[in-house]
Amino acid sequence: SKNMLSEAGDSEAIIREMQGQAMGLRMVEIGGIFSALKRIVRDYTSHSEKQITLSFQGGNVEIDKTIIDQLKGILTHVIRNSMDHGIETPEVRRNHGKSTTGSITVRAKHESGVVVIMVEDDGAGVDIEKIYAKALKSGLVAEEDELSHTDKLNLLFEAGLSTAEKVTNISGRGVGMDAVKTEIENLRGNISIQ
Repeated sequence: SKNMLSEAGDSEAIIREMQGQAMGLRMVEIGGIFSALKRIVRDYTSHSEKQITLSFQGGNVEIDKTIIDQLKGILTHVIRNSMDHGIETPEVRRNHGKSTTGSITVRAKHESGVVVIMVEDDGAGVDIEKIYAKALKSGLVAEEDELSHTDKLNLLFEAGLSTAEKVTNISGRGVGMDAVKTEIENLRGNISIQ
């Protein structure tokens, strides 16, 4: 009886080890997509008056390689949004006492059993009242609706809402943060903005 229990325990340990090895084959470091993202920023700045640096933390965080291409597309869109809407021109930044070069940082980390990826820029931030006014004008919300600060921020994820002053090859094309949210939810993730 003791021998059978010992063999059952050995079998479970072998199965766990095999599962771990199988999972290891499916995992890749997120840092593998960083060079492509740097190229996107480099291409943008070469055709723009803006000066932007892109930095990364947590490149060794592993994710399932079946979602790496989707994640690259999501991060590309978010970074483009930061470049076009967040980071100001050097002149505007200088007038606000900032460095003329804007910065975008991508951080990846494990937190409570999930991978958290944050994209942060040192740009002007989100003009919530501009978003709210655009949502009112387009009928997404009514004036009698009472919206909290967070509710107004989340209007960015509504289909068709764009605050772009002009259409460029980056923004104002009708593909907004709603598409990013849908892609993330398809990966069983969620997105929030602060």
